[in-house]
Amino acid sequence: MHVITLKPRLIICLLIIVYSTGVFACVYNVRDVGFADILSSPYILYYFITDNTPDTQLTAFKSIAHSVLMETNVSFEIINIERNKDHPANEFIKFWDVRFFPAAIVASPFGQSRVLQITSEHQTFNASALKAVESVVSSPVRGEVLQHIIKAYAVVVLIEGIDARENKAALKVIKSANNEIKRIMPQLPKTIENPPHLITVEREKLSQEKLLLWSLGINAEDLNVPHAAIFYGRGRRFGPVLKGEGISTKNIYMLLSIIGLSCECGIDRLQLMGTTIPLQWDSKKKSEVLSKLGFDAENPMVKTEMMQIMSLGYGKSAREDFEAERSEEAFRNYDEMVMQLGTKQKTGRITPAQLSEMAASDRPKGLSIKKTLLILSLIAMLIIVAGFIILVQRKRSQS
Repeated sequence: MHVITLKPRLIICLLIIVYSTGVFACVYNVRDVGFADILSSPYILYYFITDNTPDTQLTAFKSIAHSVLMETNVSFEIINIERNKDHPANEFIKFWDVRFFPAAIVASPFGQSRVLQITSEHQTFNASALKAVESVVSSPVRGEVLQHIIKAYAVVVLIEGIDARENKAALKVIKSANNEIKRIMPQLPKTIENPPHLITVEREKLSQEKLLLWSLGINAEDLNVPHAAIFYGRGRRFGPVLKGEGISTKNIYMLLSIIGLSCECGIDRLQLMGTTIPLQWDSKKKSEVLSKLGFDAENPMVKTEMMQIMSLGYGKSAREDFEAERSEEAFRNYDEMVMQLGTKQKTGRITPAQLSEMAASDRPKGLSIKKTLLILSLIAMLIIVAGFIILVQRKRSQS
């Protein structure tokens, strides 16, 4: 009889252990968080008009902007500079010394701006305006990014400089880092279908990617050395844009390694919430994310859970951290290896376990209130169930 009462007790103890440890396991990795649209300030396309702007142009541009920007991270606003003289966006007009209207200016979440050419001598207004608005959210490279970013571990974009040897060396170290990531992918907390995908932007194609480069803080006319940027999730840039000697196997590998880690591994949230590039993210892409990742990144409950995970144990709010991310302080201390042209570069292997251990040193101590209450609730519930089972067993033994 004693053996019979021990079995449910043993089961209850095991359940307590399983449920308690399960509370601590994060079901998302860093890459997953990138697919959720949380704290993503949009780019803004301003259309500046005057009282003399023809209604036909206003109606046409409004229709074009709404149709092209409908499922993007770019919002649209019309400003009459004569009736809205105090609008903050008028500073862009002054900065660029715009004198002819209508005019269109796209602004990034961080205040940078760029004037769009919406009229052309060789095209109708509708055709030139459509081309200008489409350039804000689409380009050949962004199309390839969208094609691979859901299935691939990440997307690494290499932008060529003027020196062919430097370009070749940068390509070599990126491929080396990608191969290292491919080796460790089976050890990561979650399965990812494909290794990092590499895109090379050749010099002769830079003119097609001016707005993408602008969103990365790169001026195509001044691009002399190769640059590299890593993208994950919903077109988020992870880490800084590396350039010249900063494009090392060590740097690329370190950044890529973090993307595959659990989102509760202690990594600074500033690294999770990378800057997005302006691009389309339609319902087809959202459905593909649901199919490949197994969760709905558009679900408000999922977004709330991710926000809670990222805010655990930190004094600042997630919004304050997002504002702080603009300074990119989190990445200024990255060690860089000099790119030795014509020599073989060695890669320092860093396993996911080592990365987790490094990150854990800065991890906040203690449990959140939510986790503590959840654990206590589970334990209390299991104790009640255990007591009920024991009581039933005793009554059976007495009968």
